[in-house]
Amino acid sequence: MRIDIAQCQNNKVEVNEKMNKSIIPKVVNGVTFIPIKNFYETLGWNVFWNAQNNAVTVENNKQKTVFKIGSSTVLVDCCYKIQLEAPVALINNRAYVCSTFITGEFGLKVVWDKGNNTLIVSDGEKKKVETGGKGNVVIVSDGLIVSIYEPYGIDTVQDMISHADMLLYGGNQEEALQRYREIIDNISETQSPKTYAHILSSMGNAFSTLAETKDVKTNLNKAIEFYHKALSIYNNNIVVDCQSLYNNLGLAYANLYKVTYEKTYLLHALDMFDEAAKFEMSDENILCKAAIECNKAKVLIALGNKEAARPLLIDAMGEYENQTKACSIDSSPYKWADLMLKLGNLYLDFSLIDDSEKNLLKAKCIFEEALEVRNLESYPMDYANIHKSLGEVYTYLFNIKSRHDYLVNAIEEYNESIKIYASDTSSVKYAWANYKMGILYMWLGNTEEKTKNRIKAKELFEKAAIVFNKTDYAELNRLLQENITI
Repeated sequence: MRIDIAQCQNNKVEVNEKMNKSIIPKVVNGVTFIPIKNFYETLGWNVFWNAQNNAVTVENNKQKTVFKIGSSTVLVDCCYKIQLEAPVALINNRAYVCSTFITGEFGLKVVWDKGNNTLIVSDGEKKKVETGGKGNVVIVSDGLIVSIYEPYGIDTVQDMISHADMLLYGGNQEEALQRYREIIDNISETQSPKTYAHILSSMGNAFSTLAETKDVKTNLNKAIEFYHKALSIYNNNIVVDCQSLYNNLGLAYANLYKVTYEKTYLLHALDMFDEAAKFEMSDENILCKAAIECNKAKVLIALGNKEAARPLLIDAMGEYENQTKACSIDSSPYKWADLMLKLGNLYLDFSLIDDSEKNLLKAKCIFEEALEVRNLESYPMDYANIHKSLGEVYTYLFNIKSRHDYLVNAIEEYNESIKIYASDTSSVKYAWANYKMGILYMWLGNTEEKTKNRIKAKELFEKAAIVFNKTDYAELNRLLQENITI
Protein backbone atom coordinates (compact mmCIF):
# COMPACT_ATOMS: atom_id res chain seq x y z
CA MET A 1 0.00 0.00 0.00
CA ARG A 2 1.40 3.39 -0.95
CA ILE A 3 1.32 5.87 1.92
CA ASP A 4 1.63 9.64 1.54
CA ILE A 5 2.54 10.81 5.03
CA ALA A 6 1.15 14.23 5.90
CA GLN A 7 3.78 16.94 5.83
CA CYS A 8 2.24 19.17 8.46
CA GLN A 9 3.01 20.40 11.95
CA ASN A 10 1.20 21.75 15.00
CA ASN A 11 -2.19 20.51 13.84
CA LYS A 12 -4.86 21.20 16.42
CA VAL A 13 -8.39 20.01 17.14
CA GLU A 14 -10.55 22.41 19.12
CA VAL A 15 -13.70 21.04 20.74
CA ASN A 16 -13.98 23.71 23.38
CA GLU A 17 -11.76 26.29 25.01
CA LYS A 18 -10.22 23.82 27.47
CA MET A 19 -9.53 20.73 25.39
CA ASN A 20 -6.87 20.62 22.65
CA LYS A 21 -5.35 17.53 21.06
CA SER A 22 -2.76 17.18 18.32
CA ILE A 23 -4.07 15.40 15.23
CA ILE A 24 -1.82 14.68 12.27
CA PRO A 25 -3.93 13.37 9.37
CA LYS A 26 -2.48 10.83 6.94
CA VAL A 27 -3.45 10.26 3.33
CA VAL A 28 -3.26 6.62 2.21
CA ASN A 29 -3.92 6.08 -1.49
CA GLY A 30 -6.16 9.12 -1.54
CA VAL A 31 -8.10 8.21 1.62
CA THR A 32 -7.88 10.63 4.56
CA PHE A 33 -7.17 8.87 7.88
CA ILE A 34 -7.59 10.24 11.41
CA PRO A 35 -5.73 8.87 14.50
CA ILE A 36 -8.27 6.94 16.58
CA LYS A 37 -6.79 7.54 20.04
CA ASN A 38 -6.44 11.33 19.76
CA PHE A 39 -9.83 11.80 18.17
CA TYR A 40 -11.82 9.80 20.73
CA GLU A 41 -9.88 11.12 23.72
CA THR A 42 -10.68 14.61 22.48
CA LEU A 43 -14.36 13.69 22.76
CA GLY A 44 -13.84 12.32 26.27
CA TRP A 45 -14.02 8.62 25.38
CA ASN A 46 -11.79 5.99 26.99
CA VAL A 47 -9.32 4.33 24.62
CA PHE A 48 -7.71 0.88 25.15
CA TRP A 49 -5.12 -1.01 23.06
CA ASN A 50 -5.31 -4.81 22.96
CA ALA A 51 -1.94 -6.08 21.72
CA GLN A 52 -3.10 -9.70 21.63
CA ASN A 53 -6.00 -8.97 19.30
CA ASN A 54 -4.24 -6.10 17.52
CA ALA A 55 -7.29 -3.93 18.16
CA VAL A 56 -8.31 -0.57 19.64
CA THR A 57 -11.42 -0.32 21.81
CA VAL A 58 -13.09 3.02 22.49
CA GLU A 59 -16.02 3.47 24.83
CA ASN A 60 -18.10 5.92 26.80
CA ASN A 61 -21.12 5.39 28.99
CA LYS A 62 -23.35 4.80 25.95
CA GLN A 63 -21.34 3.01 23.29
CA LYS A 64 -18.40 0.68 22.71
CA THR A 65 -16.57 0.42 19.38
CA VAL A 66 -13.76 -1.94 18.39
CA PHE A 67 -11.28 -1.18 15.59
CA LYS A 68 -9.15 -4.14 14.47
CA ILE A 69 -5.98 -3.36 12.53
CA GLY A 70 -6.29 -4.45 8.90
CA SER A 71 -10.05 -5.01 9.12
CA SER A 72 -12.50 -3.32 6.75
CA THR A 73 -15.28 -3.49 9.33
CA VAL A 74 -15.81 -1.89 12.74
CA LEU A 75 -17.69 -3.67 15.52
CA VAL A 76 -20.14 -1.44 17.43
CA ASP A 77 -21.67 -2.48 20.76
CA CYS A 78 -20.57 -6.10 20.15
CA CYS A 79 -23.56 -6.70 17.90
CA TYR A 80 -23.35 -4.94 14.53
CA LYS A 81 -20.68 -4.17 11.99
CA ILE A 82 -20.03 -1.05 9.92
CA GLN A 83 -18.24 -1.35 6.59
CA LEU A 84 -15.25 0.97 6.04
CA GLU A 85 -14.08 2.46 2.76
CA ALA A 86 -10.55 1.34 3.70
CA PRO A 87 -9.14 -1.02 6.38
CA VAL A 88 -8.05 0.29 9.78
CA ALA A 89 -4.37 1.21 9.37
CA LEU A 90 -1.37 1.07 11.69
CA ILE A 91 1.03 3.89 10.79
CA ASN A 92 4.08 4.61 12.93
CA ASN A 93 2.60 2.45 15.71
CA ARG A 94 -0.64 4.46 15.79
CA ALA A 95 -4.06 3.19 14.75
CA TYR A 96 -5.90 5.25 12.13
CA VAL A 97 -9.46 5.06 10.75
CA CYS A 98 -10.77 6.68 7.57
CA SER A 99 -12.40 10.07 8.11
CA THR A 100 -15.62 8.94 6.40
CA PHE A 101 -16.30 6.58 9.32
CA ILE A 102 -15.99 9.49 11.76
CA THR A 103 -18.31 11.70 9.74
CA GLY A 104 -20.78 8.87 9.22
CA GLU A 105 -20.94 7.83 12.88
CA PHE A 106 -21.15 11.30 14.38
CA GLY A 107 -23.26 12.93 11.68
CA LEU A 108 -20.48 15.42 11.04
CA LYS A 109 -19.61 17.19 7.83
CA VAL A 110 -16.08 17.55 6.41
CA VAL A 111 -15.35 20.81 4.61
CA TRP A 112 -12.05 22.05 3.25
CA ASP A 113 -11.64 25.83 3.62
CA LYS A 114 -8.72 26.53 1.31
CA GLY A 115 -8.74 30.27 1.92
CA ASN A 116 -8.09 29.80 5.64
CA ASN A 117 -6.14 26.56 5.20
CA THR A 118 -8.59 24.77 7.49
CA LEU A 119 -10.26 21.37 7.48
CA ILE A 120 -13.63 21.80 9.17
CA VAL A 121 -15.44 18.81 10.68
CA SER A 122 -18.76 20.13 11.90
CA ASP A 123 -22.23 18.88 12.73
CA GLY A 124 -23.61 22.34 12.06
CA GLU A 125 -23.87 24.40 8.89
CA LYS A 126 -20.67 25.82 7.53
CA LYS A 127 -21.99 29.34 8.00
CA LYS A 128 -21.91 28.75 11.76
CA VAL A 129 -18.15 28.24 11.63
CA GLU A 130 -16.03 31.37 11.61
CA THR A 131 -12.30 31.82 11.10
CA GLY A 132 -10.35 34.83 12.23
CA GLY A 133 -6.89 36.16 13.03
CA LYS A 134 -4.22 35.23 10.52
CA GLY A 135 -5.72 31.93 9.45
CA ASN A 136 -4.74 30.00 12.58
CA VAL A 137 -7.33 31.26 15.10
CA VAL A 138 -10.58 29.31 14.93
CA ILE A 139 -13.89 30.15 16.62
CA VAL A 140 -16.48 27.38 16.43
CA SER A 141 -20.04 27.12 17.66
CA ASP A 142 -20.21 23.33 17.36
CA GLY A 143 -18.28 20.44 15.89
CA LEU A 144 -14.55 20.00 15.43
CA ILE A 145 -11.97 22.17 13.71
CA VAL A 146 -8.64 20.88 12.45
CA SER A 147 -6.42 23.87 11.67
CA ILE A 148 -3.75 22.89 9.15
CA TYR A 149 -0.65 25.10 9.05
CA GLU A 150 0.70 23.26 6.03
CA PRO A 151 -1.75 21.52 3.67
CA TYR A 152 -1.50 17.73 3.62
CA GLY A 153 -1.99 15.31 0.74
CA ILE A 154 -5.19 16.17 -1.07
CA ASP A 155 -5.34 19.77 0.09
CA THR A 156 -7.68 21.28 -2.48
CA VAL A 157 -10.91 20.31 -4.16
CA GLN A 158 -9.10 20.08 -7.49
CA ASP A 159 -6.67 17.54 -6.05
CA MET A 160 -9.60 15.53 -4.75
CA ILE A 161 -11.32 15.68 -8.13
CA SER A 162 -8.14 14.58 -9.89
CA HIS A 163 -7.90 11.57 -7.59
CA ALA A 164 -11.55 10.66 -8.21
CA ASP A 165 -11.02 11.06 -11.97
CA MET A 166 -8.04 8.69 -11.78
CA LEU A 167 -10.20 6.12 -10.02
CA LEU A 168 -12.88 6.50 -12.70
CA TYR A 169 -10.51 6.08 -15.64
CA GLY A 170 -8.75 3.26 -13.81
CA GLY A 171 -11.96 1.24 -13.77
CA ASN A 172 -12.95 1.84 -10.14
CA GLN A 173 -16.30 3.45 -10.90
CA GLU A 174 -18.02 2.77 -7.59
CA GLU A 175 -15.10 4.10 -5.54
CA ALA A 176 -14.91 7.13 -7.83
CA LEU A 177 -18.62 7.79 -7.27
CA GLN A 178 -18.07 7.69 -3.52
CA ARG A 179 -15.30 10.27 -3.86
CA TYR A 180 -17.38 12.52 -6.11
CA ARG A 181 -20.25 12.42 -3.61
CA GLU A 182 -17.90 13.42 -0.79
CA ILE A 183 -16.56 16.34 -2.83
CA ILE A 184 -19.95 17.55 -3.99
CA ASP A 185 -21.20 17.60 -0.39
CA ASN A 186 -18.40 19.99 0.48
CA ILE A 187 -18.53 22.57 -2.31
CA SER A 188 -21.15 25.07 -3.35
CA GLU A 189 -22.75 25.16 -6.79
CA THR A 190 -23.02 28.95 -6.61
CA GLN A 191 -19.40 29.48 -5.55
CA SER A 192 -17.88 27.16 -8.14
CA PRO A 193 -20.43 26.22 -10.81
CA LYS A 194 -17.88 24.97 -13.32
CA THR A 195 -16.27 22.61 -10.81
CA TYR A 196 -19.68 21.47 -9.57
CA ALA A 197 -20.83 20.75 -13.13
CA HIS A 198 -17.60 18.88 -13.90
CA ILE A 199 -18.23 16.55 -10.95
CA LEU A 200 -21.84 15.93 -12.04
CA SER A 201 -20.64 15.14 -15.56
CA SER A 202 -17.99 12.77 -14.19
CA MET A 203 -20.61 11.03 -12.07
CA GLY A 204 -22.64 10.59 -15.25
CA ASN A 205 -19.59 9.00 -16.89
CA ALA A 206 -19.18 6.66 -13.92
CA PHE A 207 -22.80 5.49 -14.10
CA SER A 208 -22.54 5.06 -17.88
CA THR A 209 -19.47 2.86 -17.44
CA LEU A 210 -21.15 0.84 -14.69
CA ALA A 211 -24.05 0.23 -17.08
CA GLU A 212 -21.67 -1.75 -19.30
CA THR A 213 -21.44 -4.43 -16.63
CA LYS A 214 -24.57 -4.32 -14.47
CA ASP A 215 -28.00 -2.77 -13.88
CA VAL A 216 -28.04 -1.22 -17.35
CA LYS A 217 -31.37 0.58 -17.20
CA THR A 218 -30.89 1.89 -13.65
CA ASN A 219 -27.34 3.10 -14.21
CA LEU A 220 -28.09 4.68 -17.58
CA ASN A 221 -31.03 6.60 -16.13
CA LYS A 222 -28.77 7.84 -13.34
CA ALA A 223 -26.14 8.84 -15.89
CA ILE A 224 -28.73 10.78 -17.90
CA GLU A 225 -29.93 12.51 -14.74
CA PHE A 226 -26.43 13.69 -13.82
CA TYR A 227 -25.60 14.73 -17.39
CA HIS A 228 -28.71 16.93 -17.54
CA LYS A 229 -27.90 18.46 -14.15
CA ALA A 230 -24.42 19.31 -15.38
CA LEU A 231 -25.80 20.83 -18.59
CA SER A 232 -28.26 23.00 -16.67
CA ILE A 233 -25.41 24.45 -14.60
CA TYR A 234 -23.21 25.04 -17.63
CA ASN A 235 -26.05 26.67 -19.57
CA ASN A 236 -27.04 28.93 -16.67
CA ASN A 237 -23.63 30.00 -15.44
CA ILE A 238 -20.80 29.31 -17.83
CA VAL A 239 -19.82 29.74 -21.45
CA VAL A 240 -18.11 26.40 -21.99
CA ASP A 241 -17.59 23.74 -24.64
CA CYS A 242 -20.11 21.01 -23.74
CA GLN A 243 -19.40 18.92 -26.80
CA SER A 244 -18.28 15.79 -24.95
CA LEU A 245 -21.12 16.12 -22.45
CA TYR A 246 -23.75 16.19 -25.21
CA ASN A 247 -22.02 13.27 -26.92
CA ASN A 248 -21.97 11.17 -23.74
CA LEU A 249 -25.60 12.01 -23.05
CA GLY A 250 -26.46 10.87 -26.57
CA LEU A 251 -24.64 7.58 -26.00
CA ALA A 252 -26.55 7.01 -22.77
CA TYR A 253 -29.88 7.46 -24.58
CA ALA A 254 -28.74 5.21 -27.44
CA ASN A 255 -27.67 2.46 -25.04
CA LEU A 256 -30.96 2.76 -23.16
CA TYR A 257 -32.74 1.99 -26.43
CA LYS A 258 -30.80 -1.29 -26.71
CA VAL A 259 -32.44 -2.66 -23.56
CA THR A 260 -35.87 -1.05 -23.85
CA TYR A 261 -36.40 -0.95 -27.64
CA GLU A 262 -38.21 2.35 -27.14
CA LYS A 263 -37.69 4.51 -30.22
CA THR A 264 -38.04 7.72 -28.19
CA TYR A 265 -34.58 7.14 -26.75
CA LEU A 266 -33.09 7.07 -30.25
CA LEU A 267 -34.70 10.41 -31.04
CA HIS A 268 -33.30 11.89 -27.81
CA ALA A 269 -29.88 10.52 -28.73
CA LEU A 270 -30.07 12.08 -32.18
CA ASP A 271 -30.90 15.46 -30.65
CA MET A 272 -27.90 15.24 -28.32
CA PHE A 273 -25.47 14.30 -31.12
CA ASP A 274 -26.81 17.22 -33.17
CA GLU A 275 -26.12 19.55 -30.23
CA ALA A 276 -22.60 18.13 -29.89
CA ALA A 277 -21.92 18.71 -33.59
CA LYS A 278 -22.76 22.43 -33.31
CA PHE A 279 -19.51 23.23 -31.52
CA GLU A 280 -16.54 24.37 -33.57
CA MET A 281 -13.82 21.74 -33.65
CA SER A 282 -10.11 22.41 -34.00
CA ASP A 283 -7.68 20.17 -35.86
CA GLU A 284 -6.58 18.76 -32.49
CA ASN A 285 -10.19 17.78 -31.80
CA ILE A 286 -10.76 16.04 -35.11
CA LEU A 287 -11.20 12.56 -33.60
CA CYS A 288 -13.92 13.90 -31.32
CA LYS A 289 -15.73 15.09 -34.42
CA ALA A 290 -15.29 11.65 -36.00
CA ALA A 291 -16.64 9.94 -32.87
CA ILE A 292 -19.75 12.13 -32.85
CA GLU A 293 -20.34 11.42 -36.54
CA CYS A 294 -19.98 7.70 -35.91
CA ASN A 295 -22.38 7.75 -32.96
CA LYS A 296 -24.95 9.76 -34.90
CA ALA A 297 -24.65 7.38 -37.85
CA LYS A 298 -25.40 4.37 -35.62
CA VAL A 299 -28.60 6.03 -34.42
CA LEU A 300 -29.65 6.92 -37.96
CA ILE A 301 -29.10 3.30 -39.04
CA ALA A 302 -31.22 2.09 -36.12
CA LEU A 303 -33.92 4.54 -37.20
CA GLY A 304 -33.77 3.13 -40.73
CA ASN A 305 -32.20 6.19 -42.34
CA LYS A 306 -29.09 4.56 -43.82
CA GLU A 307 -28.53 7.14 -46.53
CA ALA A 308 -28.24 9.94 -43.97
CA ALA A 309 -25.71 7.82 -42.07
CA ARG A 310 -23.53 7.13 -45.16
CA PRO A 311 -21.65 10.48 -45.43
CA LEU A 312 -21.09 10.58 -41.66
CA LEU A 313 -19.47 7.14 -41.65
CA ILE A 314 -17.37 7.89 -44.72
CA ASP A 315 -16.06 11.09 -43.14
CA ALA A 316 -15.31 9.38 -39.83
CA MET A 317 -13.56 6.47 -41.55
CA GLY A 318 -11.35 8.89 -43.44
CA GLU A 319 -10.29 10.65 -40.25
CA TYR A 320 -9.50 7.42 -38.42
CA GLU A 321 -7.55 6.03 -41.38
CA ASN A 322 -5.46 9.21 -41.54
CA GLN A 323 -4.75 8.99 -37.81
CA THR A 324 -3.85 5.30 -38.10
CA LYS A 325 -1.34 6.02 -40.86
CA ALA A 326 0.29 8.71 -38.73
CA CYS A 327 0.69 6.27 -35.84
CA SER A 328 2.68 3.01 -35.70
CA ILE A 329 2.37 -0.18 -33.71
CA ASP A 330 6.02 0.14 -32.69
CA SER A 331 6.06 3.76 -31.49
CA SER A 332 2.57 3.96 -29.92
CA PRO A 333 1.10 0.45 -29.69
CA TYR A 334 -1.77 1.32 -27.34
CA LYS A 335 -2.92 4.35 -29.35
CA TRP A 336 -2.52 2.44 -32.60
CA ALA A 337 -4.65 -0.45 -31.32
CA ASP A 338 -7.30 1.96 -30.04
CA LEU A 339 -7.54 3.61 -33.47
CA MET A 340 -7.71 0.21 -35.14
CA LEU A 341 -10.57 -0.90 -32.92
CA LYS A 342 -12.60 2.20 -33.71
CA LEU A 343 -11.83 1.86 -37.40
CA GLY A 344 -12.88 -1.79 -37.34
CA ASN A 345 -16.21 -0.87 -35.76
CA LEU A 346 -16.72 1.80 -38.42
CA TYR A 347 -16.28 -0.78 -41.20
CA LEU A 348 -18.66 -3.06 -39.29
CA ASP A 349 -21.28 -0.28 -39.23
CA PHE A 350 -20.68 0.61 -42.87
CA SER A 351 -21.33 -3.01 -43.86
CA LEU A 352 -24.98 -2.37 -42.92
CA ILE A 353 -25.15 0.32 -45.62
CA ASP A 354 -22.98 -0.68 -48.55
CA ASP A 355 -20.80 -3.51 -49.95
CA SER A 356 -21.47 -5.65 -46.92
CA GLU A 357 -19.09 -8.57 -47.46
CA LYS A 358 -16.13 -6.39 -48.45
CA ASN A 359 -16.52 -4.12 -45.43
CA LEU A 360 -17.03 -7.03 -43.04
CA LEU A 361 -13.85 -8.73 -44.26
CA LYS A 362 -12.01 -5.43 -43.86
CA ALA A 363 -13.30 -5.12 -40.29
CA LYS A 364 -12.21 -8.73 -39.62
CA CYS A 365 -8.63 -8.00 -40.73
CA ILE A 366 -8.48 -4.82 -38.61
CA PHE A 367 -9.74 -6.57 -35.46
CA GLU A 368 -7.24 -9.40 -35.94
CA GLU A 369 -4.41 -6.88 -36.27
CA ALA A 370 -5.52 -5.13 -33.09
CA LEU A 371 -5.18 -8.45 -31.23
CA GLU A 372 -1.41 -8.18 -31.73
CA VAL A 373 -1.47 -5.47 -29.05
CA ARG A 374 -4.68 -6.09 -27.12
CA ASN A 375 -3.80 -9.67 -26.26
CA LEU A 376 -5.14 -11.90 -23.49
CA GLU A 377 -2.15 -11.44 -21.19
CA SER A 378 -1.94 -7.64 -21.29
CA TYR A 379 -5.52 -6.50 -21.96
CA PRO A 380 -7.95 -9.35 -21.16
CA MET A 381 -11.13 -7.26 -21.35
CA ASP A 382 -10.09 -5.62 -24.64
CA TYR A 383 -9.21 -9.09 -25.89
CA ALA A 384 -12.71 -10.28 -25.01
CA ASN A 385 -14.34 -7.23 -26.63
CA ILE A 386 -12.42 -7.78 -29.88
CA HIS A 387 -13.49 -11.42 -30.07
CA LYS A 388 -17.07 -10.33 -29.39
CA SER A 389 -16.76 -7.91 -32.35
CA LEU A 390 -15.33 -10.71 -34.51
CA GLY A 391 -18.34 -12.78 -33.50
CA GLU A 392 -20.57 -10.01 -34.86
CA VAL A 393 -18.54 -9.90 -38.10
CA TYR A 394 -18.90 -13.65 -38.71
CA THR A 395 -22.60 -13.50 -37.79
CA TYR A 396 -23.22 -10.83 -40.44
CA LEU A 397 -21.13 -12.78 -42.96
CA PHE A 398 -23.22 -15.86 -42.30
CA ASN A 399 -26.42 -13.85 -42.84
CA ILE A 400 -25.05 -12.79 -46.24
CA LYS A 401 -23.49 -16.02 -47.49
CA SER A 402 -25.05 -18.76 -45.31
CA ARG A 403 -21.65 -20.44 -45.13
CA HIS A 404 -21.34 -23.07 -42.41
CA ASP A 405 -17.77 -22.04 -41.54
CA TYR A 406 -18.90 -18.47 -40.84
CA LEU A 407 -21.47 -19.76 -38.35
CA VAL A 408 -18.92 -21.99 -36.63
CA ASN A 409 -16.39 -19.14 -36.53
CA ALA A 410 -18.97 -16.80 -35.00
CA ILE A 411 -19.64 -19.32 -32.21
CA GLU A 412 -15.91 -19.75 -31.60
CA GLU A 413 -15.37 -15.99 -31.34
CA TYR A 414 -18.23 -15.44 -28.89
CA ASN A 415 -17.09 -18.45 -26.89
CA GLU A 416 -13.60 -16.92 -26.63
CA SER A 417 -15.06 -13.67 -25.31
CA ILE A 418 -17.21 -15.55 -22.77
CA LYS A 419 -14.05 -17.08 -21.25
CA ILE A 420 -13.19 -13.58 -19.99
CA TYR A 421 -16.72 -12.27 -19.38
CA ALA A 422 -17.45 -15.37 -17.26
CA SER A 423 -15.25 -13.93 -14.50
CA ASP A 424 -18.43 -12.01 -13.61
CA THR A 425 -21.55 -13.97 -14.50
CA SER A 426 -23.71 -11.01 -13.49
CA SER A 427 -22.05 -8.86 -16.16
CA VAL A 428 -24.17 -7.45 -18.96
CA LYS A 429 -21.41 -8.31 -21.44
CA TYR A 430 -21.53 -11.93 -20.27
CA ALA A 431 -25.31 -11.97 -20.75
CA TRP A 432 -25.16 -10.41 -24.22
CA ALA A 433 -22.50 -12.90 -25.38
CA ASN A 434 -24.62 -15.82 -24.15
CA TYR A 435 -27.72 -14.38 -25.83
CA LYS A 436 -25.94 -13.90 -29.19
CA MET A 437 -24.31 -17.33 -29.02
CA GLY A 438 -27.66 -18.90 -28.14
CA ILE A 439 -29.09 -17.55 -31.39
CA LEU A 440 -26.13 -18.96 -33.30
CA TYR A 441 -26.71 -22.43 -31.85
CA MET A 442 -30.40 -22.14 -32.83
CA TRP A 443 -29.28 -21.51 -36.41
CA LEU A 444 -26.78 -24.34 -36.23
CA GLY A 445 -29.58 -26.63 -35.08
CA ASN A 446 -31.41 -25.93 -38.32
CA THR A 447 -28.72 -27.78 -40.28
CA GLU A 448 -27.19 -30.35 -37.93
CA GLU A 449 -27.76 -32.12 -34.61
CA LYS A 450 -30.99 -30.22 -34.03
CA THR A 451 -31.76 -31.53 -30.53
CA LYS A 452 -28.22 -31.16 -29.20
CA ASN A 453 -27.79 -27.61 -30.51
CA ARG A 454 -31.26 -26.50 -29.37
CA ILE A 455 -30.45 -27.76 -25.85
CA LYS A 456 -27.18 -25.82 -25.92
CA ALA A 457 -29.02 -22.70 -27.11
CA LYS A 458 -31.57 -23.09 -24.30
CA GLU A 459 -28.75 -23.27 -21.71
CA LEU A 460 -27.21 -20.08 -23.06
CA PHE A 461 -30.53 -18.22 -23.12
CA GLU A 462 -31.18 -19.23 -19.51
CA LYS A 463 -27.78 -17.84 -18.46
CA ALA A 464 -28.59 -14.56 -20.21
CA ALA A 465 -32.05 -14.42 -18.64
CA ILE A 466 -30.54 -14.40 -15.14
CA VAL A 467 -29.02 -10.99 -15.92
CA PHE A 468 -31.71 -9.76 -18.31
CA ASN A 469 -34.51 -9.99 -15.77
CA LYS A 470 -38.16 -9.05 -16.29
CA THR A 471 -37.92 -5.89 -14.20
CA ASP A 472 -35.07 -4.07 -15.92
CA TYR A 473 -35.10 -5.76 -19.32
CA ALA A 474 -38.74 -6.52 -20.04
CA GLU A 475 -38.47 -6.77 -23.85
CA LEU A 476 -35.18 -8.65 -23.86
CA ASN A 477 -36.47 -11.06 -21.24
CA ARG A 478 -39.59 -11.67 -23.30
CA LEU A 479 -37.46 -12.55 -26.36
CA LEU A 480 -35.30 -14.84 -24.26
CA GLN A 481 -38.28 -16.65 -22.79
CA GLU A 482 -39.72 -17.17 -26.29
CA ASN A 483 -36.44 -18.75 -27.42
CA ILE A 484 -36.17 -20.88 -24.29
CA THR A 485 -39.61 -22.41 -24.89
CA ILE A 486 -39.02 -23.18 -28.58
